[in-house]
Amino acid sequence: DAARPWPVAHSLVLTTRYLLLDRLAESVDAAVVVVSAPAGSGKSVLLAQWEARDLRPHRTVRLAPWHDNPAALAELLLDALDDLGPPTFEVRSVVTDVEPRFSGTLLPALAEVLSTRDRSFVLVLDDVHLLADPGCARVLEVLCSHVPPGSAIALSSRSATPDWLARARAEGRLLELTGRDLSFAPDEVASFVRD
Repeated sequence: DAARPWPVAHSLVLTTRYLLLDRLAESVDAAVVVVSAPAGSGKSVLLAQWEARDLRPHRTVRLAPWHDNPAALAELLLDALDDLGPPTFEVRSVVTDVEPRFSGTLLPALAEVLSTRDRSFVLVLDDVHLLADPGCARVLEVLCSHVPPGSAIALSSRSATPDWLARARAEGRLLELTGRDLSFAPDEVASFVRD
C-alpha cells in the first residue's frame, strides 16, 4: 500500500534483517565496525536498528563536507562523548590542527578521553567518506586504536575500509559489513514482500 508510512516499512525491514542485526550483536570483540556500501544501501538504517536493539548508549556523529578538518572533527567527537564520562573542557582547550600540538597534545588527549568514559558505548560516525584530510584520518586512527573494552566505534562510509585498519582486522577487532552483506537474501525478500 503506497499510503503506508515509512515507520511501517522500517519495521518490516527490521523483521527481515534479524540475521545481520544478530551478527552485530554477537560481535562483542569487535572494537571497530565498518559498514561500507554505496548510497542507498541501508547503512544508516542498519545502524539505527542496531542502536534500537543494543543496550549501550549510542552516539551518532553525522559528518558533512565542512567537518573535513581535524580540529572540527575533534570538536564533534568531544561533543558526542562528553556526557559519557568526565567533562572534556580541558581537552577542548588543546583542539588544534597545527603541528606539533596536533600530534603531541590533541591526539593523545583524544585517546585519554576515550579511556575515561564511565560506561561502554557505541560511537557511530556516519558518512566518513566525506573526510579527505589526512589529519582527519589520523584522528580516526587514534580513536579506533584506543576503543575501551566493551565499547565500539562504527564507521559508515561509501568507501572501502581504510588501510590503517589492517592491524585491527588482523587482531580480530574489526567487523566489516559491505554492500553484499546489506543486500537482501532471497528468503528476506520473500518475507518482506509477503509482509
